[in-house]
Amino acid sequence: MCGDAREFNLQKTLCCYTVQSSAYRRVDVVLEKLEQSLQSKARPLYVLYHNPLLEDQLRACEWLERMISASQFALYRNRDPLQS
Repeated sequence: MCGDAREFNLQKTLCCYTVQSSAYRRVDVVLEKLEQSLQSKARPLYVLYHNPLLEDQLRACEWLERMISASQFALYRNRDPLQS
């Protein structure tokens, strides 16, 4: 899917690839939708964030854990609720 992730149904998403553009500053809305979708349907989920200007918003999500981060991307996955 190529478009605004805020408008997309994320209920079956396993991997979310998002690109940070200077015009798009609402990563929090997408993260909230992803968290809600996991609450209604538990599954593995990966978030690949290209040009992670707002990576601090991903780090603030207790339900996500960082796998790797570099200057051009960050890769996160959802935490196993049984491991918390």
